[in-house]
This record gives sequence, C-alpha cells and structure tokens, in this order.
Amino acid sequence: QEGDFVKRGDPIATLGDNDPEYLGRTISQKDQAQHLVNASLSLVEQYVLKLQAEEAARDLAVAEVEAEVLEARSKLVALEAELDAAAFQEKRITALSQSGIESTRQREIADMNLAKARAAVEAQRQYLVGLKQKMQRTSAAGAARIASTAAQLEDARAKTANARTNLLRAESMVARQRAQTVFAPR
Repeated sequence: QEGDFVKRGDPIATLGDNDPEYLGRTISQKDQAQHLVNASLSLVEQYVLKLQAEEAARDLAVAEVEAEVLEARSKLVALEAELDAAAFQEKRITALSQSGIESTRQREIADMNLAKARAAVEAQRQYLVGLKQKMQRTSAAGAARIASTAAQLEDARAKTANARTNLLRAESMVARQRAQTVFAPR
C-alpha cells in the first residue's frame, strides 16, 4: 500500500495488459513460430539429401557413359587392327594378282574386306563422337538438376532464417509480458 515500508527486492507493482488473453495469444504465436522453424529445418534437411542424391545420380550416369566410351575405344582399336590387316592383305593380293598368282576374284574379295574394315572403323569413330556428346548432355542435365536443387535448398535456408527471426520476436513478446512485475531497487 502507499506509504508502506519496502525492502530491497520486494515487488512494488505488477503491470498487466488490459487484454487478459494477450499473453496466451502471444504464447500461441511463439509456438506457431517454433513449428515453422522446425518445418523449415526439416525442409532444409530434405533438400540437402536430395542434393546429395542428385550429385550421386549425375556421377553414376557420367560413369556409365565413360564406361561405354572406354568399351567403344577398345572396339575401335580392334577394328583399326582389322583395318591394318585388311589393308596389308589387299596390298599383298593385289601384288600377287598383278603377277598372275592370285585370281581377280581374290583381289575383289580383298578390296571388299578392306572397304568393309574402313566402314567399320568410321562407324565406330562416329559412335564415339556420339558417346562424347551423350556424356556432355548427361553431365549438363545432372548439373542443371543439381543447380535447381541447390536453389531450392538456399530458398529453404532463407525461409528458415525468416522463421527464426519471427520466433525470436515472439519469444521477446512473451518475455516482455511475463516480466511485468516491478521490484524495489536494490
């Protein structure tokens, strides 16, 4: 009461809001802000996992194409060896044919084998060019998916930061409402 003697630390006044439900609503807002922070953090975790999965998928797809390229190069080496053998055989048969030892038919067969070997080598080279283009497309597509997921991750992180800011505001409002008792000076 007015004029009473007070000791240090004694409460001398309790301030209250005109709206008795204000503190409850403020606590509810704080709880909602906490749920938003938790949901945002969960979304960030999901995007981190998705990003890792996209990177692994890209690496796997590129590795598969690289394996195809290695196999195609090995086949090209074998076809080039066959081409060299066919060229040698054609040269040998042509020389023997000119001296009358081999028939014209054998020379024609050697010419056909040489043409066939050249065509096989050229087809394999074109196949390799196609595989290299496939590797570039695969890598670019994977990089695009990764960039998209990384953008989604950054968006989720921004939303998390915003949710944390709102939570801090709500916590401050609750703390201000709870600290409405005034104590005697010490």
